[in-house]
Amino acid sequence: VSQPVVPARRLDVRRLNTLDPSMAAPPTYALYGVVSHDGFLGGGHYVARAQVSNAANAPFYEFNDSHVRNEGAGAFADPFAYMLFYRQLP
Repeated sequence: VSQPVVPARRLDVRRLNTLDPSMAAPPTYALYGVVSHDGFLGGGHYVARAQVSNAANAPFYEFNDSHVRNEGAGAFADPFAYMLFYRQLP
């Protein structure tokens, strides 16, 4: 990846729905966690960012070894994003 990854805060999968075109409202998902990896295949460092509440404007927290930091509810770009976690919205 040569550019920072800016995870979509809301993920709408309507355009990806090829199984059931009659589905009126496919599910929408909200980002609640990101795992980042900085380093190489044989070693490196992982950092997690996650919301600890299901509230729409809940802040993200960065979990970095024994340190936890509130990152706020704004968008963030992460060039080392490795895994994205989404939850289905009601």
